[in-house]
Parts: sequence; structure tokens; C-alpha cells
Amino acid sequence: MSIRLLNSGVIIGGKYQITAALGGNPVGITYAGTAVQTAQKVIIREFMPQDCCERAADGSIINVADVFEQEKQKYIAGAKILLANPGQAVTQVYELLEENGTVYTIMEYVEGISLDAYLTQNKNRFPVGRIQVLIQPLLADFARLQEMGFIHGNISPDNLIFSNAGSLKLTGFGYVQGKVSLKSDAYATVEMFQTQQPVSMSADVYALCASIYRCITGAAPQEAYRRMSQDMLQKPSALGVEIPTSTESALMMGMKLSAKERFQAMKAFARAFGQAQAATPEKKKGGNGGTIALIIVGCVLIIGLAVAAFILFGQMSGKEAASDNDQTEATTEASSESTTETTEEGSEYNQLLSEGRYDEVINQIVTLSETADLPDAMKEQYSQILQQALEAQYSDFESKVADSRNSNDYDAVFSQIAEEEDMYNQLQSNSLASAYIDMQKLTDKRDEMKHAHAEYLMNDAISAAAAKLDESGLNDAAAKLQEYADEGIITPEELEKSRESAYSTFVIAKITAFNNAGTDAETILQYINTNLANTGNNSKVLEFWDYYNALLGRNVMDATIRHQSGNGYILEYSNSTELTRADIDYLSQYEVKLAVYEIFARHGKIFSDQALNEYFQAFNWYQPSSDFDDSVLNEYEKHNLDLLVSYQRSMGYR
Repeated sequence: MSIRLLNSGVIIGGKYQITAALGGNPVGITYAGTAVQTAQKVIIREFMPQDCCERAADGSIINVADVFEQEKQKYIAGAKILLANPGQAVTQVYELLEENGTVYTIMEYVEGISLDAYLTQNKNRFPVGRIQVLIQPLLADFARLQEMGFIHGNISPDNLIFSNAGSLKLTGFGYVQGKVSLKSDAYATVEMFQTQQPVSMSADVYALCASIYRCITGAAPQEAYRRMSQDMLQKPSALGVEIPTSTESALMMGMKLSAKERFQAMKAFARAFGQAQAATPEKKKGGNGGTIALIIVGCVLIIGLAVAAFILFGQMSGKEAASDNDQTEATTEASSESTTETTEEGSEYNQLLSEGRYDEVINQIVTLSETADLPDAMKEQYSQILQQALEAQYSDFESKVADSRNSNDYDAVFSQIAEEEDMYNQLQSNSLASAYIDMQKLTDKRDEMKHAHAEYLMNDAISAAAAKLDESGLNDAAAKLQEYADEGIITPEELEKSRESAYSTFVIAKITAFNNAGTDAETILQYINTNLANTGNNSKVLEFWDYYNALLGRNVMDATIRHQSGNGYILEYSNSTELTRADIDYLSQYEVKLAVYEIFARHGKIFSDQALNEYFQAFNWYQPSSDFDDSVLNEYEKHNLDLLVSYQRSMGYR
């Protein structure tokens, strides 16, 4: 069936206007839109299930299958649950509207990129610890929503949005059993492809686990329907992923083909997946007991091992060799003591991890590994704990950076990155820690934040400083952008456009303030003369210059025009050729002035000087427009404008 999209501009419910079609799936069509009254961005989802309905010429939906109404009511029930229970990680439903014979959900618009696109573009994958942290809000939302019978039915990396704030948001709820989109087939259970088996909440568990699998392995899992004939799904550890056994077991159980063998609800999976991340033992009493116990245990263990070795080699006093049984008992005792003490240490570290004291765990294990000759078994255990601590610390840094970026506090962003870099530099020389340090990832993060900072400066900060007449803030932003241009973060053209636009706003506002304060024309002219170049010879600033010169009775000129093309141009090719002084030396003062403003008039500028408007209106090529902006000038025009203004200065015209 050919699906006809609603056109941009269509109003839904008298409140929301469609601006663009974003895509479709077996459930319906997703549009970008805005609230008519507030201009707030929203997502508009139109329920239009595949092969169940058709679009009429007036845009309404015609039901062509018996299951349409049944599927519609199922969709409405899910939407109502989301509408009544907004959460942190599932996109909010603002409103539910029935119109055109179908239903529309008005949903939260999330700025960001789909997880699928993010992973594909960056050829990246997440450490297990990071994904455990990222999905916690989603698990919490689902634990609550599933208590009300909610089934999302379409969880996949394509519907998980990696927001600009650094969090995951799930969108795209709703499903039609038996119809799975190509983007979702690796994340759908067998029962989603069929119509005979009921779909339960365990289908969402499977889909989330499959999405996690994609995140940590870098590849989508084998499709469930293919696994039915030949199950080739590999464990993440078999693909080189470093993952605790219990975490992997929880993940693979969530991806069981049989619905009965999976976790039946997200809450159960969350409990298993969370426990896999860090067990939380009973707290030990005493303020510094943990640290003291750690030192004592380390010493006792080393002494115990030494004593065991001494016994084994028969070097006891009196030269009496112990019997085999004695040796066995001694070795068993030492081994038992070592195991008990190691378990206690692991419990101590897990306690610190559960309290978010990652740096303490890292420092203690690194110090111990550098000051004691640890047995291989202990090295392995400490290495695993250290990996957990570093992954958690990395996620903590990521969260802080995301929060600072979200609040546009880039000083804090780069301070946090520097703190992270300092920690990694200190750890690189440690044999246990170095395996888990990825300096390239840190470099990539810094570069990403520089690009984000540059975008913020160009699009927000520099113009905001100009509008507030904050000259210091304006200069600081311009200087930082210059640094980014020197580093190649932004292009020279981007720098020039942003800087000239901001300085134009600032200078025009400053001139207006001078005028309102009754500042004399001479002072204003001196200010313009000093700051004109920063504006890129802005047309409005040039007009101010001529206006205040006229107030002072300067530059009275003969309005005779002797040099003009048949089309009415003073310099016909000023928009397509780099002119030289020889091309303008023969022009009169008045003709040079017209040549300057002619460059702007080509693009429809409406001038403050009515005499200029009347002059240009005599030519067919002049099409006045209120949308004129100086940034439309091309490189030839900018060059020739600089040439003409410099010529005016040299001749004493300005």
C-alpha cells in the first residue's frame, strides 16, 4: 500500500502544525511539528497501521481491515498510560487527539541523535559499566509503567535517542503484531513476527537486552526468527567484551527465545542487571575500619602465603619435616584464610563502589598493586574490581560533562575533562589500570566539546553579549572563536560571519544608545570610525556614518552621475569580479557612495535614506526586501566593499 503523507502546514486538533515528515513504521507516521500558540517543538505521531487503512483525498483515514479498530484501541490504551505517567527516560505524551478517523499523539521533542546513528557514525560501542548507568532511568520508568500493563513493543537503538544532555530517551511506542520494521527486526522477539502467540511484557525485556547487546558489542544480535532454525548468537565475552559473568548471564537470559524462559518483567531484569554491576554487602562499622582492614588483610595474606611456603619446603625449626597430611592441612588453612580475606576485601570494595566512592577504590588498589607482590589470583580479582571502578568513574565524568554542557558551562566542561586527563595520566604507568585507560577516547571527547563550545559561542553567546552591550563578553567570545579557528575547529568563514554579525549588533546598539543620550555627532563619528571594520562594513553602520557626517555639514557633494551602465549600475561587475583602485579612480565622490550602496541594493536592502530608495527604485534589478541581511554578500562583493570604503577614507570622504 502506498502511504500518502500529510502535507507540511496541516493543523492537527487546531493546536499543532506539521512541519515535516520524519518517517514511518508499521504502526504509523511520525512528523515534526510545533504548537501553534507557543511555537514549542513537538513530535506528532499519526496512527496509520500498515495494510489496515488508506488515506482519503481530504487527509482522513479510511479503515480497510477489521483489526484497525482493535489495534487503534490498543494504541490509545498505551498512549493514555504514558500521558498519565510522565517519566524521566520515556518521552512524554502531552496530548491525545482523535481526528481524521484515527488518533494522534503529541509527544515531547528530544534534541539529539538516535542511538543507532550515534553508534554507526562513531563506529563506537559503550563499556558495560557506562550502559548500566545510562539505562538506569529507563529501567526505573519501565518498572513503574509495566505495573499498569504497558507494553512498548518497539524498543530498538533507532528509538533510543541519545539526547544532547547525554541521557537516553525512549520514543516510538506501539506495535502491530506480525509486522516488524527492518530497523527493529534484530530486536524483536519471535512472537512479534507472528500473530498466534500473545505478546507479553517480556518482549520489551528482550528488545532492551538486544539493544544493550548492540551497544556493548558493536553489532546487532542475530534475529530471533533466524535463531529458531540455527541459534548462532554469541555471548558478548566471546566477542572480546569485558563483562562480569553475572552481568552477561542476566543479559543472555533476557534474550531467551522462549518467552517463558526470559525475565517476565523489566523490574526483575533491572534487579539482576543492577546486582551484576555491584553487589552491596552489609556495611562494616567504624569510620576508617575499611581502610585499616584493607592494610591488615593485605599484610596477613602475604605473611600467610609466606608461612605456607615455608611449611611446604620443610624448613621449620628442629629440621622436622611435616607429614604430607600436615602439609596439606597447612596449605588448606592458608588457602582458606586467603579466600576468606580476599572475599572480605571484595566486599569492602563493593561497598565503596555502591557509595560512589570510585576514586578511593582506584587509589587503594593501585597503591596496593605497586607496594605488594600480589598472587595472580588476587591480581585477577583486583583487576576486575578496578575495571568496575574505572568504568563507573568514567560514567561519572561523562554525566558531569553532560550536565555542564547542558547548562552551557563550558569552563566546567573543560575543567572536568582536565581532571579526568590528570587521573588517567597518573594511572597509565600502573600495570593493572593501564589496560582500562583509553586516552584517544578522552581526546575525542575534548574535540567534541570544543566543537559544541564553538557552536554555542557562534549561535548564542556572542550575539547575547552583543545584545546586552557586554563588550568584555563579546571580545572574550570573539577571542575564543579565533582560537578555535586557528585550531581548525571552525572555518575562517564561520568565524568572520559570526564575529561580524555580533559586532554589527553591538555597534548599532551602541550608536543608538549614544544618540538617545544626546552624545555629540563628532564623538559618535569617532566611535564608528574605530569600530566599522569589526562589523565587516555593515550597511546600517555605513548609513549612520553618512547621517552624522551630514549633520555636521560635511561631504556635501555634486549629485551628478557621469558613469553608469545601461542597466543603471555604477560598477556593474562588483558582484562577480575583484576590482582594483584603477577601476574606481575615475568615479566622483557621489558615484563612489552609490557604488557602495549598490552592493547592498543588489540584494534588496531598504535604506534609511529615502533618497537612496528612490534612486534604486528606478532600476528593474532592484527588488526591495525586508528580509535583507548583510551576510548574503559574496566574496567578490565583500572584497569590493572593502576597496570602496578604503578608497573613501583615503580621499577624505569618510
